[in-house]
Amino acid sequence: MRTFIYLDESGDLGWNMEKPYQKGGSSRMLTLAAICMPEEKAKYVQRIVRALYEKRKRPLK
Repeated sequence: MRTFIYLDESGDLGWNMEKPYQKGGSSRMLTLAAICMPEEKAKYVQRIVRALYEKRKRPLK
């Protein structure tokens, strides 16, 4: 049985703290997420992500 591992990060890894955020400086937060699941359950992650995008009216691409 194969296991799929999904990894995602959100934030700015530039680490420029001298300037304010969004004015040349880095964000002060970094978020990491991971999901590990058997291959046959991967469709559930896709459904959750698709539903979240549709709810927030974001393009699926």
